[in-house]
This record gives sequence, C-alpha cells and structure tokens, in this order.
Amino acid sequence: MAAGKGERMNPLTLEIPKALVYVAGKTLLEWSLERLFLSGCNDIIVATGWKSELIKDALDAIKMPSVEKTSGSVSIIEVPEYERGPLQTFVTATGMVHGSTNILNPVDLIISMNDVKAIISAHPKHDQYAVTLAIDYDSNRGSEVSLGSDGQILAINQEIRKGSKKAKSALLLTFSSGVIELCKNELDRGESRIFPVLNNMIQVRDHKVHGYSVTGIWYDVDTIHDVLSANKHLLGSVIKQKPDSVYIPDGDTMQIEDFLSLDSGIRIGRGVLLKGPCLIEKNSSIGDKCIIGPYVSMAEDTIIGDNSEVQNTVIFGSSNVPINSRIDGTIIYQSNYYREEA
Repeated sequence: MAAGKGERMNPLTLEIPKALVYVAGKTLLEWSLERLFLSGCNDIIVATGWKSELIKDALDAIKMPSVEKTSGSVSIIEVPEYERGPLQTFVTATGMVHGSTNILNPVDLIISMNDVKAIISAHPKHDQYAVTLAIDYDSNRGSEVSLGSDGQILAINQEIRKGSKKAKSALLLTFSSGVIELCKNELDRGESRIFPVLNNMIQVRDHKVHGYSVTGIWYDVDTIHDVLSANKHLLGSVIKQKPDSVYIPDGDTMQIEDFLSLDSGIRIGRGVLLKGPCLIEKNSSIGDKCIIGPYVSMAEDTIIGDNSEVQNTVIFGSSNVPINSRIDGTIIYQSNYYREEA
C-alpha cells in the first residue's frame, strides 16, 4: 500500500512519495520489500498513486542482495482514484491477487520480520473470510482495538466495550480470498476505509477477525518525528553494514585524525569525531573538525561542510550541508531542511 500523499509529512512529501523516504540505509519501500520477501511472501504487488512515476523508477533501480535468491516477483499497479482512500487502493491491488492467504502491508510500517512471519503462520487458512490483524497491547500509537477474552476483535476505532481488552493496531493484516469481495461491496456502497469494513464483518456478518499480538518494536511512519524515531531504532539494533559504507555501532566512537579516503568514495576530513550509531554511505564526504552522530544516516552523495555538528538526522537526495552547521532532529532532502514538529 503506497498510494497515499502522506500529508502529515508535508512539505517533504510534496516532493517525493512517502515510500521513498530514506531511513537507516534504505527507503521505506526497500525495507518493506526486503521484509516481505524474507518472510516467505512469493509475489508482491506495490499499489501506487501519488507521484507513482517516482516509485516505478525506484523499483527499477532497487537491488537487494539479501533477497536475490528468492523466486518471488514484484508487480506494480497504479490506482487511478487513490484519493478516495485506502479501501480504493486495497480493492484495486487485490484485483491482481490469486493466493488463498495474503498480507496487507502499508509501506510506511516498520515492523520486525519475525512478526510478519508469525502473523502469516497464525492466519486460519481454512476460513475464506478470515482476517488476522496485528495488535499491540502496550503501544499508544495506531488505531484503537477492542478484543474479547478469547482474543477475537470486537471493534476497531469504536467505543470500547465494557470488559473488553484494549490494544492498538497499525493495519498490518493477513486476509483470505473471500474478504476481497466484501471489500468491493463496501467500496461500491461508498466506504473509503478498511477498518469500517472489518467492523461490518464482525458486527453484521458475524465473521471472525483474529488478533495477533506483536512481540517486537514497530513504527507507523506518518511524521518527521516518526522517521527520526524509526531511524534511531534501526540504526541502533537492526541495520547490517553494507560493504561500501561506514557504520559506527551504538555506543562506539571513531576519531579520524588525518584525512581518510576510501575506495567507496567516502572522504572524511581531519579531526572528525563519529559517534555511533551512525551510517555513512558511498560517495559521501565530511569536512574537517566535524562531529557526526549519534543517530545520523547519510545516504549516497551527501556532503557535510567543515566544522559542523550533526545528530539525530537523516540526510538523502544528494544533499549539501554548509560549513559551521548545527543540526539536530532534522530530515535533509536535496539540501532542504524538514524539522520535527514543535
């Protein structure tokens, strides 16, 4: 699901679709594709809308060595009326679905591969109308979910029933083939969102919607703050170093006394202090007497001027940071700054 405008991240997402926002070495699109393939998904459909052509170009360029040996495929479908809402995107995309068990993955969701594997495994394959929704009993993010004592979902984003358990969800779900027709019917009746369809399935049609309790940390990446939070998490615990990058692990530091030039095109000036976790990708350069980190991700072709201090920042889009900069809590894309909300 990569069709929406991502308006809560404006003005950044006026320039690029949210799917192409860079976090800890990969775009949100790349994180999603890799996670799904490594979780055992055979065929992935990317549903696009806003700035679809940029996502198509990115898919053509993506190389993921860790999943090259899979036999799966990636297809793309453009959703002409994506502004009608996520249900329109879902129904359009599922026109290409042919499996009995399927997973809906929002492109802006960061979640562990183990949880994706587990929700696929937990899905009841004998029920053609089955839905299994990822929930978190401890989170304060996401949509509110009410569950019965048996773990079945009673309602989503509705008044919590007396005696029910409370949880949150970020719309990762598995579904069986019969759900597709129900969604088409609700879309024809004017519904635009997916959760009301699930409520209708539970309360009117008496179908079961199962809850799967996630075990790992997850992020619904809606805002600049969310990007920076996910960047912290991924840099500190998940990222694997690429052979042509420089990665300083959490808690480590590296002092560069003399000018350093690597075969990958990375150049680091004299007197630079790197504080982990931070990531520097190929063809990037850091000027003299800079302090970089912690929690800094520098994509390819980033330039940071002399005597700068950068922390808690994501930099991509061939950006140039001027000399004497002091930067914290910021996304930099094509040399433009996008800061956390006050």
